[in-house]
Amino acid sequence: MKCMVMAGILSVAASCAAAVTFNEGTQATGGDFPNIPVFDFSSPSVETIGELSFGVNTINATLTGECVDGPFFNAECGEDSPSVDFGDAFTFVVPDRGRITSFLVETLNSTGTLLRYQPVLFDDEGDTASRFSTINGNDSTPNLIFSSVPPEAGTYLFTIEAFTNFGVTGPYSTDYTVTLTVAPIPLPPAALLLGAGLIGLRVVYPGRGANASLDPRPQGIRHGPTVGAR
Repeated sequence: MKCMVMAGILSVAASCAAAVTFNEGTQATGGDFPNIPVFDFSSPSVETIGELSFGVNTINATLTGECVDGPFFNAECGEDSPSVDFGDAFTFVVPDRGRITSFLVETLNSTGTLLRYQPVLFDDEGDTASRFSTINGNDSTPNLIFSSVPPEAGTYLFTIEAFTNFGVTGPYSTDYTVTLTVAPIPLPPAALLLGAGLIGLRVVYPGRGANASLDPRPQGIRHGPTVGAR
């Protein structure tokens, strides 16, 4: 299949690459996303999913550990033990002329301590692009509704961390899936009109390439002598 860009009535649709599916256990460096978010996006310790594709992209991963009594309102679920998988962080890239139109986080196969999970999305300057509502085990966020313009082309950092209420301790484990839908940004009206005009010219004058005859009369028909010719 050829990689092509098609001009449509409402948008430009790119159809080249298949949607991205990334599995932490087999594709992440060392088989695991890093626990602690590192806001230096160029750091080699940050796992990079790479550029997303137009369409639905899926990242599958797991969190596992044990919560113990903490000094504050929440129990400690692994922050003091780097070997415990209490959180994940990874970056991804939204392609040029694309933007995220749907962003879902779902926990699956959750066992052990009843936990809540906090997903957060950061832009490339470390600012919070969006904070999801916390979710329980075997639950999902509603489709993320962005407070302003949906994230467009650029690099973003996603983090998710496990925590529980004070006094709730014990081991835990959950799988989770991040589902991102990327769509092309619609062309401005002026560009659409220009594209429609070019298509119209092609319809009116088909087959008029650079080497085509400049004779405006229909081709393939024998023409009589031009008036005044001898």
